[in-house]
Amino acid sequence: MKQWSIIIPALNEEKHIGACLDSICGLDSSQEEIEVLVVDNGSTDRTVAVVNSYSDRIDVRVLVRSDLRVGGLRNAAAQLACGRYLAFLDADCLAPSNWIETASRIFLEYPGTITGSPYALPVDAGWPARIWHQRFHRNKKGEVSYVPGGNLLLERTLFWKIGGFDSLLRSNEDSQFCSRALNSGTRVLAFPELAVVHLGAEKNLRHFARRQLWHGSNVCNRAGIRGNSRAIGLAGYTLFCALLIAAGLLLWQSKLLLAAFAGLLLPPITMAPSKAKQHLRLMPKLVVLILTYALVRAYALPIAAFRGLRDCHLRQRQERI
Repeated sequence: MKQWSIIIPALNEEKHIGACLDSICGLDSSQEEIEVLVVDNGSTDRTVAVVNSYSDRIDVRVLVRSDLRVGGLRNAAAQLACGRYLAFLDADCLAPSNWIETASRIFLEYPGTITGSPYALPVDAGWPARIWHQRFHRNKKGEVSYVPGGNLLLERTLFWKIGGFDSLLRSNEDSQFCSRALNSGTRVLAFPELAVVHLGAEKNLRHFARRQLWHGSNVCNRAGIRGNSRAIGLAGYTLFCALLIAAGLLLWQSKLLLAAFAGLLLPPITMAPSKAKQHLRLMPKLVVLILTYALVRAYALPIAAFRGLRDCHLRQRQERI
């Protein structure tokens, strides 16, 4: 029996999947204890061919599931996994050489937990990724509300006890999964030494906004609100301020406009400061980032609410069947 099953969802990842698998080949752990399951979502490039070219170096299998979302892809691979532990990794991430060894030690000390880490950044990461990471994710350790699905590790039996990932969600399936785990009494622990390098880190402000729109469009999901409560609160507050600005423009009320604009800027200005002195020079860019985050998440909130209601209806139909 394998000790570890590394699960990698992929869609048109020809550019990165080779580097991801190279990092797995370079793990300090014995390759005899590891299997790799790449679940492909119908790639039209050479992703599958690249994966198959590694079959003489590592124990790797490709599963093709073209009709599933990311949570369903991970679940499909987990159903076929043989390992005692599951390690979820994204196709554009690089695992450090001590990734599995470190996780094994953590599980000896903290059995029955979920672990992982926020992503580390590649050298070519853009300024939005670097500044956001330094302010909110760098060296995060201990109890957390969630760890990203591209760097999430746990026992296979625990994964199914929690119920696996929500297969209906387009994004935020990791936050929702960890929220259900916390509700069941399972601890979620982050350790910086487990950080994997995310090659897909944001290159510019447009990329940052597009990713936040994608993440924000599924925050109103079953059991996931606990992990997203602050993001939902900020989005709701920002949406309210935006509506006040619109009302002020329609009614041409200067006082209302000023108050609404001041309210809109209040969260970015209050959230940007940090105890770390090196963040002071980054304050202007950080304010811009937080404001962008808030505006995009506010735009995505009605979409998320609609999807949440629709998914709830779909689940109810599935349960009746």
